[in-house]
Amino acid sequence: MTEFSLSDFSCRTEDIGSGTPALVLLFSGFERDLFGNVSEILRSTGCPPLVLAEFGEIDWDRDYSPWAAEISGGRKFSGGADRLLQFLPEFTAELERRYGGFSEVYLCGYSLGGLFALYAAALSEPGAISGAASCSGSMWFPGWTEFLKNHPLHGRVYLSLGGKEKNSPDPLMASVEEKTNEVKRIAERTAQVSFVHEAGGHFSRIPQRICRGIIELMK
Repeated sequence: MTEFSLSDFSCRTEDIGSGTPALVLLFSGFERDLFGNVSEILRSTGCPPLVLAEFGEIDWDRDYSPWAAEISGGRKFSGGADRLLQFLPEFTAELERRYGGFSEVYLCGYSLGGLFALYAAALSEPGAISGAASCSGSMWFPGWTEFLKNHPLHGRVYLSLGGKEKNSPDPLMASVEEKTNEVKRIAERTAQVSFVHEAGGHFSRIPQRICRGIIELMK
């Protein structure tokens, strides 16, 4: 694992495999142990060469929310995702300088990070992103499906959801399966979409879910 600072962010990368790599930008809270677990699983699968990279520190409700929203229980999202979007070109350019270029670029996120991965993909320049994975993504976020109708996704899109996630006691979050299916229908108009049903709830086998998303994107 390589760690460095860039602008106001801490950054980490892991180079996996040999040959010209793809770049996979991970949005899962900037948790060191999770990053290490994902790297280890990917290395053990013999996946195509890639550079896994992430940056933080991350406040989930601020940094991964595309716009301000408040939901039941008084939970507030401040809509700070554009701060990360503005950093992505600088981060990618630095990684290209360090690794000499990439065959493709993918985005992968978990939970609200999965929401952000699709948000970033939808707003990217045409051809800049080859695909995006939203693993147990927060597709219930207020206004999200309406946004996607006006900002189409392209390339490869991977969606996953645990079978028990719809059993949340919160009515909005309990709509996650319905909303994920709606996102699938919207995205299929312009992108190649995979939707995988996982066992368990939202916090089950997170590294494995992320790795399945990354591997599917790179097929």
